[in-house]
Amino acid sequence: MNSASFSRRFTIQGRQAFDQWHDEKLSLITVPNSPENLARLHKIFAFHSNFLQNIIDFIPGNFQIDILTQPFTPSAPAALAGQPAAAAENIFRQYLVFLEAAREWGMDFVDFSKFQILPDATLRFGWELHGHPFPAPAAFLPIFNKNRHLRAVDENNYLDIIKKTPKKDLPPTPSGYLYRSDDFTSNLLHSHSLFNMKANAAIRINTTSPRQKSIIRNNLFHALNDEEILLLKMDMEAMSLSDFFSVLCGKKKNCKENPAAQVRGFR
Repeated sequence: MNSASFSRRFTIQGRQAFDQWHDEKLSLITVPNSPENLARLHKIFAFHSNFLQNIIDFIPGNFQIDILTQPFTPSAPAALAGQPAAAAENIFRQYLVFLEAAREWGMDFVDFSKFQILPDATLRFGWELHGHPFPAPAAFLPIFNKNRHLRAVDENNYLDIIKKTPKKDLPPTPSGYLYRSDDFTSNLLHSHSLFNMKANAAIRINTTSPRQKSIIRNNLFHALNDEEILLLKMDMEAMSLSDFFSVLCGKKKNCKENPAAQVRGFR
């Protein structure tokens, strides 16, 4: 983890980390290095969703693998039980949509028996190296029946929540996205319909999309992070190339200097 690129991007303090590229707090997890663990991590790393505890990077060592991932703290049952009607229905709808998408994509690393309710009422599911079976309604409905507004939901009517249109005066259901970065196939999660999730669509890489920018950066960083390679993140809208290299070399900004000469001097 001691490459120059890693040190410029991540700040490590104990088991916590900070991603300076994306201004995000992360957790540092260590697991034994084995072919099985590496294969599972590659599979998990390929997925990116606002409903998932995303892995930002992982670095194999001789004996262990260091994993930088978003934090995940499962919510206590009381957090769901105390939700008002509209919020409880939105949470349940998100659960059903992401569960169906996970089945379609073979995301058996998600444990659907626990989830975190984020401040914006979006669900976050954690990942685990060992596989989990996808739960049947009999397994997950008791979780939601603890909320008084969802006590009447059973195996005969639980899909009705998908077809129900929220009232206009209520906040909209949080939108969802699920990307698989290996082939950059996009599966957008439409929270009001279970049918749209199966229509996977190949998309062009759109570097103006903040979500896609994040995925592209993470994949490039993971593939190119090496002691002999220095990766630089440049915000060309905030600073010119000439000024960037001047600041990087510890000099004052000088827009008159030839950028090509600066780069040669930096090398």
